[in-house]
Amino acid sequence: MAGISVTERWQVWKGFRYRVWERPVPGSTMPPLVLIHGYAACVEQWGRFIRDIGPDVPVYALDLIGFGEASKPRHAEYGRAFYLAQLEHLRHAYRLARVVAVGHSLGGMLAVEWAAAQPEIVASVIALAPGGLLSGDEFSPRQQAVMRKFATPAITRLLFGLISHLPYRLLSAPAYADRAAMEPYTQAALKRALRSPGAAWSYSALFRNQAAFHAAARTAAVRCPLHVIWGARDGQVSRADIAALARRFPCLTLTELEGGGHCVHEERSREVAAEVRTLLVADGLLEPVPAPLMVAN
Repeated sequence: MAGISVTERWQVWKGFRYRVWERPVPGSTMPPLVLIHGYAACVEQWGRFIRDIGPDVPVYALDLIGFGEASKPRHAEYGRAFYLAQLEHLRHAYRLARVVAVGHSLGGMLAVEWAAAQPEIVASVIALAPGGLLSGDEFSPRQQAVMRKFATPAITRLLFGLISHLPYRLLSAPAYADRAAMEPYTQAALKRALRSPGAAWSYSALFRNQAAFHAAARTAAVRCPLHVIWGARDGQVSRADIAALARRFPCLTLTELEGGGHCVHEERSREVAAEVRTLLVADGLLEPVPAPLMVAN
């Protein structure tokens, strides 16, 4: 994608490989942004944001194990603890003393969980349309029993085979209020990941082992600033979901963008990037850029 200046590197953790798009800024003293994508997503979805946030902001975007171009092992212990451990591996690999956790959807909730688990490390959380980690009471015992039956290997392979061959326009419809915002190269990357070996097991992990995705963070554990950016046309995270999150974390700040859908960082990238810069300045993590001089006519 034009305008992105990143280096793509591979990291190996527990024998699993995952990609990192890195853009360090030599001499910068601000904690770098660690960009965490959502469930069934990939680093390509951060392309516009990386361009628009500005070259003075260091960023590290990763593919979570099981998604994008990362390894997709069948028997990995996918879930909250697994992904928090991967984030810590990335942090140690790049020797990052402090970070700003920026996450979308499931990644947004992982960012909150990371801040609770590592309060001395995470300097700020910016969650975009946060959702995905379960609280444990979303499904009744009967619904859980039905899902366990459908989670057998044979049925998982059958259902995933059917789903993965549906038109991608149909599969991705709930994530976008404006489908024209999806870059062709992003759509190609998502299709490629969906149809790659092992995807059946990573993409179905949330349904096969719901308990592993239960949220654990509480208000007292999150000591850093917590910001939420949400699109008012989000078809996956509702206004009621955002209100429930605000009750759970009364300290959070909320920015609502009219017209944005679930993938608000793609659909309204410039506005999201501008708001993130404003929040970083407010948190004392980024120096404000001087306003341009006014020249008299």
